[in-house]
Amino acid sequence: MASDWKTVPIGELCIGIYDGPHATPNKTSSGPIFLGISNLSGGRIDLSNAEYLSEENFFKWTRRITPRARGNAP
Repeated sequence: MASDWKTVPIGELCIGIYDGPHATPNKTSSGPIFLGISNLSGGRIDLSNAEYLSEENFFKWTRRITPRARGNAP
């Protein structure tokens, strides 16, 4: 439940934040979450209106970086 979530600095959740190609991919009804500027509210990530990418678009849009769990940093 969202009310049980703990507030932490974003640096504790990710290795880096990367800028995309300044275009908008086609969205789907499920798949990897697409975070855009509209998902930032009051200094927090708001997933209440989350949008999603297809697996194909996720690969295309993240090919410059390799998403990985925080504990798996090089």
